Parts: sequence; structure tokens; C-alpha cells
Amino acid sequence: MKAWLSFLATAVVCVSAFAQQPPPDVKQKVDSLIAKLRDAYVKNDAAAYARAFTSDGILVTLTGKVLRGQQEIEQGTKTFISSLGGTKDLQVQIEELHALPDGTVWYIGHATIVATRKKSKTIIL
Repeated sequence: MKAWLSFLATAVVCVSAFAQQPPPDVKQKVDSLIAKLRDAYVKNDAAAYARAFTSDGILVTLTGKVLRGQQEIEQGTKTFISSLGGTKDLQVQIEELHALPDGTVWYIGHATIVATRKKSKTIIL
């Protein structure tokens, strides 16, 4: 019985931590980051896109592939942009934004990428 109560208490603490809205300054910082990502995509600059991530940043692709660190993120982004024939625009919509007590921020959302080849693709990140 004690183990079950302990699990329940832990689950409640975790749920309440994720239910909190991040402070407004976190949203502003994320919006600034997304502007950098958009600028890099419009310039077809995979290196600039990767530099927007921390050195140990993680990007999960549409196919579920996990890219770890700036080097993998740059290579994966370069390959993706190349497969589209270049990109003209990137629009990101954040569905959920979470800030953890240690300063880690993560979000779930979707992006629309407009390819140079005059066809659009919707990518769910």
C-alpha cells in the first residue's frame, strides 16, 4: 500500500509541474529562438539552424530519428533541406510549452516548410 501511495504522490507532483505555464519571459525567448530557426531555414543555412540548439540539444525528426548535438542536427537539416531543393519559409506553431525547474524548456508543436520546388510539405515535429 505504501508503494502505491508513493507512486501516486510522485505522479501528482509530476503532473502539477507539467501543468504550470512557463513564465512570459520563457515564451519570449522561445519566440526569439523560433525566429532564428526560421531565418536559418529561409537562408537554407543548416549550420545556423544547428547553432540555435545547445551543444547537447536534441531534435526528433518526423520519422522519429533522434539527432543529438549540433553536428548531427546540422547534417540532418542539410540533408532535409537538400531533399526539398531548398526552402523558402518555415512557420512554427507551438501547441504545448513547458519549462522545468532546472531551466530546461521543451515544446510540442508543428511546422510548415515551404520548399523551393514550389510544393509545400507539412511536417509534424
